[in-house]
Amino acid sequence: MTTDVLIDFLIHLWPITLLPIAVIVPIMIPRTNGHSFKAPQSYPYKKRNLLTKNEYPFFMQLRDACEDEKLYLLTKVRLEDLCYTTSKSHTQKYRGYINSRHVDFVICDKKMNVLAAVELDDPSHNAKESKKTDAFKDNLFKTIGIPLYRIKTNSKNKYKQDIKELLAVIQKIK
Repeated sequence: MTTDVLIDFLIHLWPITLLPIAVIVPIMIPRTNGHSFKAPQSYPYKKRNLLTKNEYPFFMQLRDACEDEKLYLLTKVRLEDLCYTTSKSHTQKYRGYINSRHVDFVICDKKMNVLAAVELDDPSHNAKESKKTDAFKDNLFKTIGIPLYRIKTNSKNKYKQDIKELLAVIQKIK
C-alpha cells in the first residue's frame, strides 16, 4: 500500500510540491535585468594613441608649464568624472549627456582640485555637430563653476602665449 500512496501523491499533488520550488529558485538566482555582461567571441580592436597629432605638441608645452607651476595636467577626462546630475527624475537622461564625452585637458592643484579645463579646437570644431557639442560643454562648465578655456590649434604648434595667459588666470583662481 505504501507504493500506492506514493504514486497517488506524485500523480495528484505534484503541483503543490513544485510550487514552492518554482517560487524560491528564481528568487535565489541573481537578477541581471537583461544586461548580463558576455565577453565577445572575437576582439576587433586596435590600439591607438591617446593624443591626436594636434593635441600632442600642445600637451608637451602645457605639461612643462604646469610642472613649473606645480600643477598636474590630466588628459581626456570624462565629463562625468568632473560632475554629476542633480536631477532626481531624469538621472539617466542627463547622465547620457556627460558619460561618453570628455574634455581634452584638466589642470589640477597638488591636492587634485580641478582648477580649469582646456579644449583644443582644431578645424573639426567648425562642423555643425561639433559646434552643438562645444556649446553644451561651454554651458556645462559655466553651470558647474569650472573655467573652460578654448585654444585654437595652429600650424606652427606654438602655444606659449596661450599657455601663459591660461596659467595667469589659473594663478588668480588658486
